[in-house]
Amino acid sequence: MDPNFPEARWVLADAFAQKKMYSEAVAEWQTAMKLLGNEPGAAALGEAYKSSGYQGSLQKTDRTNCCKDRQSGGPLLISHAFMPGWGKKTKP
Repeated sequence: MDPNFPEARWVLADAFAQKKMYSEAVAEWQTAMKLLGNEPGAAALGEAYKSSGYQGSLQKTDRTNCCKDRQSGGPLLISHAFMPGWGKKTKP
């Protein structure tokens, strides 16, 4: 895997989330967001995860805005931002 390919990191994060490996998923989403130029969003996601757990972090952050100023990957990443299971608080 190319470590600088944010779309691959996003899909890897989704795989971690499905396996309930939440800290790994959040770390990969943060890396993808940073690669896409969204440092503030990546930081907000990490802080939300620390304070509210996995489900809370999904509710408190705007992962749909992860790909601003980027042409490729937008639809893929936006579609992955809407995951099932929102609304349940799970501690890390």
